[in-house]
Order: sequence, then structure tokens, then C-alpha cells
Amino acid sequence: MTDKLPPPLLALFQPRPPLRYVTPIDRAPEDCKKSTLGGVAQYLPDLKEYEEEYPYNATESWIQRKLRQKQEKKENIEKHLTEGIHTCGLSPLTL
Repeated sequence: MTDKLPPPLLALFQPRPPLRYVTPIDRAPEDCKKSTLGGVAQYLPDLKEYEEEYPYNATESWIQRKLRQKQEKKENIEKHLTEGIHTCGLSPLTL
């Protein structure tokens, strides 16, 4: 059935020439130098020493800062209201 195809399509079905042998560019596994890199475990004693030398001090996040400012503002308003009532001579119970 493929013999009825036009020549450009017949060229697509032609077998390819065999690949030529090329010598490998890599060395044999026994000739390769082994890696001297270690894992992370070798740095754990240094990390422990660093933790002892420089203790971790957490900082305040922006959300915590906003909540603290709201609370301080609320306390400040309450303080001014109660002090204002006392300085005017009124007791808080008469209001």
C-alpha cells in the first residue's frame, strides 16, 4: 500500500542509516574521584553554638503592632474619660 504514495511521502518511510559508534567522553566509574561534599549534619554543632551565642528575640509583626496600638488607644480614651470626670468634681456613679 505504501508503494502507491508519492515519492516525498515514500522518503519518510525509508530506514535510517545506523548510528556510528562514538567512544564515551565520560570516565569509568572506578576512575572517577568521589565527592568530598558532606550533608547538613556536619553543621549542626555550629548551629547549636550560634543559638547559645545569639539568642532569638522575636520582633513584633505589623498585625500585632496594629492590635497593640488599638488597645493602647482604647485604654488612653478610658483613662482620659475617667480623669476628666474626676477633675470636674463629678463622681462616675452620678452619670
